[in-house]
Amino acid sequence: SRWCDNGDGTVTDMLGYNGNGICLVWLQQADCLGTQPWVASSGVDAHTRVFQLEDGQCGLSDGSGTGEWSLPTAGQMLILTRGTDPVREYWMRAFTGVQDTDYWTSTATSISYATRIDMGSGLLGTSTRSTNHNLWAVRYGN
Repeated sequence: SRWCDNGDGTVTDMLGYNGNGICLVWLQQADCLGTQPWVASSGVDAHTRVFQLEDGQCGLSDGSGTGEWSLPTAGQMLILTRGTDPVREYWMRAFTGVQDTDYWTSTATSISYATRIDMGSGLLGTSTRSTNHNLWAVRYGN
């Protein structure tokens, strides 16, 4: 199987797609971090929210600490939604709470826009950085 439920609130990609993404570790609860703007004029933005994720939050018991998690790149989100056993809101695989809506990536496209992915279709698009979209965290495996 491509997706390994680690039993600690994380899921590891064992196969990746086209040789990329192998051993990426994803937060199992895809809806836990809620929605945030990519950049916030005040308060917490998407990057800060994900950066602050640590063991004891979102069902994590993996020993991870602040700063170990990040927003996935557009390429990492494409890997998640392609290849053997792709993830979508209707094919959650080993994940929970995958929403049929947009998730931010860490990829900026201009000073005003950033890339997001629609988890219903698996297609990338752009939104203004002040738009609220869902957050999903990823980190590199050990």
